[in-house]
Amino acid sequence: MNKKRLTMSIQTRAVAKRKVSHIENGVINMSIPIILPVSADDKTRLEGCREFVLTHGGRRVAILQDPEFYEHRKEEHCSHVWGTTCAKHPHIKMVMESGDWLVGGDLQVLERIKWNDGLDQYRLTPLELKQKCKEMNADAVFAFQLRNPVHNGHALLMQDTRRRLLERGYKYPVLLLHPLGGWTKDDDVPLDWRMKQHAAVLEEGVLDPKSTIVAIFPSPMLYAGPTENRGVSVTGTHRIGQ
Repeated sequence: MNKKRLTMSIQTRAVAKRKVSHIENGVINMSIPIILPVSADDKTRLEGCREFVLTHGGRRVAILQDPEFYEHRKEEHCSHVWGTTCAKHPHIKMVMESGDWLVGGDLQVLERIKWNDGLDQYRLTPLELKQKCKEMNADAVFAFQLRNPVHNGHALLMQDTRRRLLERGYKYPVLLLHPLGGWTKDDDVPLDWRMKQHAAVLEEGVLDPKSTIVAIFPSPMLYAGPTENRGVSVTGTHRIGQ
């Protein structure tokens, strides 16, 4: 079972605005807060509990221990992440309609979530990603995260990065092709079709299949521009670098 601290406070501007990762003490400050909103009724019911169970699809997947509740300052949250509070933005609408409280605590994972959509083999944990890199004798890893099918511009960037790493003396650079696997807008290309396109790109040799790992990045798409880019970069780095 995996246990980690899930801290979800956005009580102050300092928390929302910090951009520096502090890995020496285990704290990673991100531009996008990871939050678990709950309703006022849930807060009243659960406050004072030493722990409670989190479920997914009717199954118990985790225990949240020593929970703490924080006011969900929705407008402050949206202003820092998106620079606006306009509810016409799809994710801002979700935030505004979510619970008025946030909860965090020590998270003990009981069961790995499976989507049973034929793509679970691509949903790798950080430890599994690092193991794959070791098996491929990687001496450098470069990641490319995207929510769209690979187009020519993407391919050229990845090919050029590999070439530059080889020129710098690395012998086994490995590409982590990291398609976004969480929520996206209805008019975005569905994940299953993107995965088929990524497979075709590898089969046709546009990218080298022998030096590429395809793994789904589980985050939703927030459509938050540069703020999201910073958050995704930090998350991706720590998925393969810790």
